[in-house]
Amino acid sequence: MKKYRTKAEWSTLIREQEKSGKTTVAFCRERNIHPNLFYKKRRENKAGRFVKLPEFYKSIVHSSLKIRIQDVIIEPGPHARVAELKSILQAVIEVVHAHV
Repeated sequence: MKKYRTKAEWSTLIREQEKSGKTTVAFCRERNIHPNLFYKKRRENKAGRFVKLPEFYKSIVHSSLKIRIQDVIIEPGPHARVAELKSILQAVIEVVHAHV
């Protein structure tokens, strides 16, 4: 019987494999996953990584502050709260580290 996994479950499996230090084939063998399916899901997972920004970012004006992490640029508005900015940066860093 086939096991169907959600996008969140695939994301978790992909992160686990990256952190395990095992080859994709060895990791898949342990979990009874066909390696070709794993490669496909990993490709799909990397293609659609976006960070959802809070709604208030849609209405703020640009400030002179720009934060660049690799190819991601964040320009928080003058009314950005520290806690919100911190959570955005943590999400971006997580995505960037996942691509490494």
